[in-house]
Amino acid sequence: MMPQSSQRGPHQGAVKPLGDQHQLEVLGCMDHLELYVLDKKLQSTSNFEMKGTITFYYAGTSENPKRKELTAPLVAYGRDGFSAKLPEENFSYSIVTITIFDKTLVSPQFPNECTKISVTK
Repeated sequence: MMPQSSQRGPHQGAVKPLGDQHQLEVLGCMDHLELYVLDKKLQSTSNFEMKGTITFYYAGTSENPKRKELTAPLVAYGRDGFSAKLPEENFSYSIVTITIFDKTLVSPQFPNECTKISVTK
């Protein structure tokens, strides 16, 4: 079995546990992330009756040592996914909170796998 940190889901995204009965797959780097709630066999589940948020965490800098957070809503995407707008700035990691039929589940940290390229105008 592959280590949890390198496991890839059916959409080729990073997969981590989400409670006892689910897995969460996160992928994408072009303006939006895609997120999928999976069962234990890594099969997509319906997003019906689910809602949630993703919180992006930023490391402090020498000029501003306080860590910053930015939270965005998850928007239903098709029948089994969600999307979330990526912030403008590079983030260190994200944590997803999803409510499924009144049960709130919180993911472990998902490191930022995106490489943002700054373009000077």
